[in-house]
Amino acid sequence: MKKAIKWIVIVVVLLIVLGVSLVLMNLDRIIKTVVESQGSAQLQVATKLGGAKLSILGGDLALNDFSVGSPKGFKAEQMLALGKAHVAVSYGDLRGDPVRVGIIELESPKLVIEQSDLKLNFKALMDQLPKGEPAPAPTEPAGESKPLKLIIDQINISGAEVVIMPGIPGMDAALTIPIPKMSIKNIGNSDGAANGAALRDVVMQVITGMASEAANSDKLPAPVKALLKGNVSDVANQLGGAFKEQIGAKLGDLGDGVGKAAGDILQGKSPTTQDISGAAGDLLKGFGGQKKDKK
Repeated sequence: MKKAIKWIVIVVVLLIVLGVSLVLMNLDRIIKTVVESQGSAQLQVATKLGGAKLSILGGDLALNDFSVGSPKGFKAEQMLALGKAHVAVSYGDLRGDPVRVGIIELESPKLVIEQSDLKLNFKALMDQLPKGEPAPAPTEPAGESKPLKLIIDQINISGAEVVIMPGIPGMDAALTIPIPKMSIKNIGNSDGAANGAALRDVVMQVITGMASEAANSDKLPAPVKALLKGNVSDVANQLGGAFKEQIGAKLGDLGDGVGKAAGDILQGKSPTTQDISGAAGDLLKGFGGQKKDKK
């Protein structure tokens, strides 16, 4: 009798474990589908996720091989590629609207920055996004097509690198810039309203944050540094809120005319004196007018 009870208990436990595993596998597939479909719809470029794995005990969601394609007119297949991400989240959080997340750890992301048609790729991506609410994912079931929004306490980024491609004025060869550990805080709740940030805005904050760190690198020629800062400043202004303040603190006071001055240089124009502030003046040193021979 005792043996029979023992085996019954073992079978019940195995069935429970099997049932939980099947549920988690289904959740993993759902998460992968939602991230890909919502990302592609909101960003309007190809967004892929290699896989998702929700911990059987809860508390951790692992995302592998997340990537964001380049906007039209740019050569890189992937503008942003992410090796791994770990998300501190509970089952209940995943069902919320907006989804609430504690901390996201991003490992070894790679951002490729290139220029086409007088624009840097991340600025071109931001400019092509529609104003207001992002587009719903077409694959979502009827009545459940609301865009995914998130409230994130903090995103920690480590092991990142930014690759600046040739073609940008002042860049003759590709340059890889290692990015120090960085954090982006209070996403989707900077005003206390808890409305959440659209997935596209979260991705754009990560991209722009990495670009801002690259813009401060001593490896960059001064004109390229000023051009990059101008584009970062423009995108941060469009994203607004607490993120704009965080990026402003990293870049310093560039003045309102930096983005315009950077754009003028790409078009071969000479910015007016009032358009140039701080580091943007280096643009003229690199490209403005002809250098005079030293006597």
